[in-house]
Amino acid sequence: MAYVTVPGSNSIWEYDNTATTSNTYSDSAAGANSVLNTNLIANSIDFNSTFSNQFRVTITANAGDSPFGTSNATLIKGNGSDTGTKVLFKFAFNTPSVGDTQTFSVFVKNSDAGTGGTFQLEIGNSAQRANVQFNPATGARTGFATSSEVSHTSSTITDFGNGWYRCTLTVTYESGWDKPNTNIGMQLNGTTANDAGVFVYGAQLEEVSSSTPYLETAGTAISGGVRTYDKPGTTKTKPLQTYIRTRKAGETIERGELSKTYYDGQI
Repeated sequence: MAYVTVPGSNSIWEYDNTATTSNTYSDSAAGANSVLNTNLIANSIDFNSTFSNQFRVTITANAGDSPFGTSNATLIKGNGSDTGTKVLFKFAFNTPSVGDTQTFSVFVKNSDAGTGGTFQLEIGNSAQRANVQFNPATGARTGFATSSEVSHTSSTITDFGNGWYRCTLTVTYESGWDKPNTNIGMQLNGTTANDAGVFVYGAQLEEVSSSTPYLETAGTAISGGVRTYDKPGTTKTKPLQTYIRTRKAGETIERGELSKTYYDGQI
């Protein structure tokens, strides 16, 4: 059995060339049967380098277990210098336009190193921004703020087990947005110089209206998703194949593939 590229599919799809010409087909990267997501953050675990603009915080990598059981969660806490807000940002992250939607998500867990406070996600630039606050000790969303140029569309906190929560913020860039770029960041709101310690893991920024499954990155943006299609020569009364593929953003080479053949009665 040999597979060749489907003409016009930008090398995304292949078909079994033992099928007849009438059974060939084409599809696109964003076809109706696609569920794709892209993590625009190039280093989703390295908070020290990704969020390099830091104020009043101490960042310790590999300080605890992640929500997935790996020992590479990052601890963020106040540096003890003063009681002001503790923030870490990625300035000038990208360049959204009016009408664009973005979703920022981070896994968060309360730490014994802190004594309370809230954890905040923020997207925007200067006064044109939106944010949302969460309490990682209780798993509650405690409030949000928005502007006329960057509106708070939605926000969620989801229990991920073992004290971990996935916090999300979705914004829309409204009429009046005139900044050359946007910033993404986090803030610890506590009452003393040393409090509000939290573990964080898996930062993700997407150009979608709600968060999608987390994609780990280590140096470049990554796209992933699920596409299904009928293999040439198959119907619901013949074997039907489903493919799950992952690829790097901007590339047409599929990085992985898992296929499943379905027979009568299974679909």
